[in-house]
Amino acid sequence: MSIDNYQQFSSLPTIPLGMMQPSDLLIKKIFPETEKHFIEKAITWAQHATKKDDVVKVDNGFLSREKHIFKNLGSSTSEHAAIVIANGNMAEAVGEGVITATLQSRAHERYIVYRCRNPQLSKAVVAVATALATNRPGTMGGGYDLPGAAKSSFRDPQFQSNSLRNQLTSTPTEKFLNDILDYCHDVSNVRPNMFCSEFAVACYEAASVAAFGKTAFGSSPRAMSPMEMENLINHRPDLMQLVGRFESPIDIVFEAVAEGVKEYADSLQGALSFFRRPSTDSLQALSVLKSLLAMGPTDYLFSAAEHYACVVSKVPYDPSYRMDLITHPLKRDSKFFGILQTKLKETNLFHS
Repeated sequence: MSIDNYQQFSSLPTIPLGMMQPSDLLIKKIFPETEKHFIEKAITWAQHATKKDDVVKVDNGFLSREKHIFKNLGSSTSEHAAIVIANGNMAEAVGEGVITATLQSRAHERYIVYRCRNPQLSKAVVAVATALATNRPGTMGGGYDLPGAAKSSFRDPQFQSNSLRNQLTSTPTEKFLNDILDYCHDVSNVRPNMFCSEFAVACYEAASVAAFGKTAFGSSPRAMSPMEMENLINHRPDLMQLVGRFESPIDIVFEAVAEGVKEYADSLQGALSFFRRPSTDSLQALSVLKSLLAMGPTDYLFSAAEHYACVVSKVPYDPSYRMDLITHPLKRDSKFFGILQTKLKETNLFHS
């Protein structure tokens, strides 16, 4: 099952932070309701433009035309990938290279969670991902492969053996995975440069080679855009199970309110601010929201969103956090009201 829209995503069970398991494979989702940055739009658009079904031709002789079509079970809404390791951390390939980050630091984003059904493979995956995210003294490479990410949708997704032909035309998958294992086993100090979904698939393929002497999916990780990776995984339900979604509504609301506060505060410093003085209600709301943001993600933000932007939360929260006794709500024709309502609608967590 590919997750193509926010409705499908929100129907999945939520996996709490404490229930994440090492080797869980996370795929970040970007939907039209939630996309914010150009790079997110560019990745999802490019994947949508290049999406096609897999065609396998059967050789039954010189004039054989038999072929089988396998539906592409990946979605262009897939934008990033990471692997859960130990102690609430994840390993991922980002702009600064292959790194370790806390799961909590990504709680304002949306991920679907795939879980490996093979305990031995899971253990090996964590070992490979942890090693690749470790920058040992004297290490070379390990950066983010932006050119590779751009070319991934146009590469052959099939595993390439270390034949002379493949050596002459590219770096064979077999050599690529062995180079990864050499680094993980301290045989080499060279880490391949990788992009996000390449890193995630490479961890599974290299770990499977180390544990079982063969790849898990028979793929070429360098051809794995986030969409193709989702497609690859969905064709192996015997190995990988879609168990739910990882997101924290309160963190998403915190981010939306913070963006709204910053945009409105910046507008007060603009060239036209002298001719458009803010109302007392707007300045009071700005002060209150800044104080709430300083407290961090709390249920007060849901109450503040309803109070100031006239929206209704789809998510249950503590009703004792009332705002109506603190300041007046914003008028519907105020600039701050419009900014906050737009930001909160984008989260898809409120009824307008």
